Amino acid sequence: QKEHDVLSHRYFSELPNITEQKIALVASLENASKMRIQLSEANPDESEVWQQLLESDGVLQARWEELQHEINLCQRVNRINELVVNRSLKATQRVLSILRGGNLEQNLYSKAGDKVKAQAIGNYVSV
Repeated sequence: QKEHDVLSHRYFSELPNITEQKIALVASLENASKMRIQLSEANPDESEVWQQLLESDGVLQARWEELQHEINLCQRVNRINELVVNRSLKATQRVLSILRGGNLEQNLYSKAGDKVKAQAIGNYVSV
């Protein structure tokens, strides 16, 4: 969410701090994953044991469901951030192309519905 705010408001100077926080969180997740792999190697029927543990402890089950909800939320926010970054990148590329005097090619449609290429040249569009 913080990353989304930074990206959408273009406070790019704050990105290194957010990146450091994300790196620490990813390292923590990697450690937890390694522990889980070790546990699963020690107990091949881990899924059954895990399910029994969840069923026996309501607090743990509630936390597990909360974690799953947070993971889904993170995935959605990450996708939104990806779209924001891509939109910003495309806008920047268009501006740079214009500043460099390049031609912008776009796909347009003719009256018959066929795709045609259009180029922006100066203030005019040529089809």
